[in-house]
Amino acid sequence: MDQFTRHYFGITFKIRFLEALGDNFQLFFGQIMNLRYPGDFTQTRPWGNLGDNKCDGYLSSQRKFYQCYAPATLSENETIRKIDKDFSGALPFHPQYFGTWVFVNNARDGRIPAWLTLKLQNLRQNHQTIAIETLGYMELLQICLALNSEQLVDLFGILPTLEDMIDVQFKDIKPILNNLSHYADWTDPAPDPVSPEKLNYNHLSEDVKQCLRHGMIKSKIVREYLDRNIDKELASRITGAFHHKYEQLREEQRESDDIFFGLKVFAHGPFAQEPKTEGAVLAILAYLFEECDIFENPPGNEVP
Repeated sequence: MDQFTRHYFGITFKIRFLEALGDNFQLFFGQIMNLRYPGDFTQTRPWGNLGDNKCDGYLSSQRKFYQCYAPATLSENETIRKIDKDFSGALPFHPQYFGTWVFVNNARDGRIPAWLTLKLQNLRQNHQTIAIETLGYMELLQICLALNSEQLVDLFGILPTLEDMIDVQFKDIKPILNNLSHYADWTDPAPDPVSPEKLNYNHLSEDVKQCLRHGMIKSKIVREYLDRNIDKELASRITGAFHHKYEQLREEQRESDDIFFGLKVFAHGPFAQEPKTEGAVLAILAYLFEECDIFENPPGNEVP
């Protein structure tokens, strides 16, 4: 995949990872592992009393047991209780079936808290014949990146390429903007000039930054379309709707990448997930970002 597709995928993966909780996270993990290790990994539980709460996956060739834990909030007491219960339940199956026990988690930033690190280290000291590992955001991302393009599309849908982005034209932008113009009748307040430091100021991930930069390749045609449109209020209605949506997402105290994804979903509307549509949506978001209708401009750094 080209660099643009890689960054686009990074955003898509992050949101799927963060939104999958509980059983949905276990299913998401299993789908990825089954594609990566066909005929080797299984989510079924053929170990009788092992039960659903003791093992969520088994990688036969590497003799690994996987235990998923993906709560909405990572509580110290509940997490430690869960680990003790599941690890103790798996012990009777060592060493016949497994030599490595893997704690699969959904820590938002890919880093587990210190108290969890200490708990796992304590398990290692008390059970030195068992290798104990963690698998989280970065590890699962790397497993996904080992999949082929067809497998990634099966999991995440169409992933646009840089060529798709470059090929975006008026005809690709038009239906999305026309659809968005009917979402609301808010008018846009006069925006502040955009700052060159805006990408860094909003704490966006590198994947989102790069997607916005690539979207800027075609943001000018969004501007041209709106400037030329016979409906002179179209630009104001669209930017007003996006500004309103942005404020809603920000009031929910979402992280910057989550806000970006929410705006992308809002822009996408009812249209099918096709490469040109994804490129057009990014061009629109890049235009709105440049015009300062979404995300914050650094104070004191405005362009004259």
